[in-house]
Amino acid sequence: MVLANLFIPPLLAITTFWTFMHTNVERPTAEILGVFALVIIGISIVWFLVCAPWFLNLGIAIVLFLNNRY
Repeated sequence: MVLANLFIPPLLAITTFWTFMHTNVERPTAEILGVFALVIIGISIVWFLVCAPWFLNLGIAIVLFLNNRY
């Protein structure tokens, strides 16, 4: 597990948001910013769980157990 997996999604999101803020579009409201922050946090958590080897091994073990092949 590489700790970079925790930082890649937020960096991509921050870069996207920075680009968005420097374009000539209407400025976002507080609600949009809140949802954007929640999406960044959600993507980071999912990315971390999916990239973690223990999580993948646990998922494979559960699937094999449910299919009676373990």
